[in-house]
Amino acid sequence: MKINPMQSLNMYRQQQGGSNNGKSPVNNRKDEVQISSEAKKMQEGTAAAKVRAEKVQEIKERVENGTYEVNVKETARRMYDFWTD
Repeated sequence: MKINPMQSLNMYRQQQGGSNNGKSPVNNRKDEVQISSEAKKMQEGTAAAKVRAEKVQEIKERVENGTYEVNVKETARRMYDFWTD
């Protein structure tokens, strides 16, 4: 049995909507994405995320103004607790 590579290519083109002689096919269809209502709720985030974002923004402003102070003893204690537990 002899295999003709052009035959398989032609069959592929027929399945895709006809022979186009090497030209790109013209499709009027557009890609579409549908997002469920549950996914939209997840994108909004939680109340805790909103509070955290506000807190982060406040700290950023304090750092930029030069009024943010780090409690080095508390930071060291928490780091020690984290690594020793």
